Amino acid sequence: MKTSVDWKSLTIPACLPVTTDYKPDKRLLNNHYKLYTYDLYLDADNDLSNKDDVERVVMKPEEQLKEFISQRIGQGFQLVCSGTPQERAIYFSPISQPRSGVIPQGTPDEEYFFMMGRNFHKLTYTLSSDQVSFIRYHPTHVINVHPVSYSYRLWSDCTQQYVKMNTPFVHDDLTNYNWNYMDQYIARDQDCLGLIE
Repeated sequence: MKTSVDWKSLTIPACLPVTTDYKPDKRLLNNHYKLYTYDLYLDADNDLSNKDDVERVVMKPEEQLKEFISQRIGQGFQLVCSGTPQERAIYFSPISQPRSGVIPQGTPDEEYFFMMGRNFHKLTYTLSSDQVSFIRYHPTHVINVHPVSYSYRLWSDCTQQYVKMNTPFVHDDLTNYNWNYMDQYIARDQDCLGLIE
């Protein structure tokens, strides 16, 4: 019997499902969360006055909406789907369009609800005005999550022995993530086109 490292599991990180069916009730959100809201208007023209910027990407409003959604999924948020098949159909594209995957197609006044732990986001897209309204729900009660230390032994080819290793797992606090700036950057707001650290 030969024993070896499962490289595939070490190179492809595990992730949660992209969707979930849990949605908090309005009473919980109103009593235990602060609301942060802002609106962005998606411009199909994207002001092409700067001809020197040859690498500038022009995105249609529907593509910008998909990018807002993709950024949240990329940060670990899950798209909240409702329980009935009719309501779930809103969030999924037809099988004939496999590239779209689970990213919703823009339809008038569609709401997209996202969650990650205790953080919730709601995006409302109005097709008639190409407007996206954002609501971020931040918990009012802070929970201190202490880092978890994980110890293991890793085989080293150089020393031909196991080396004791230690890795801390820490909680990412997305309540301080600058979502407003990122969303404005995607919408190509001229005031937010400079990168920040």
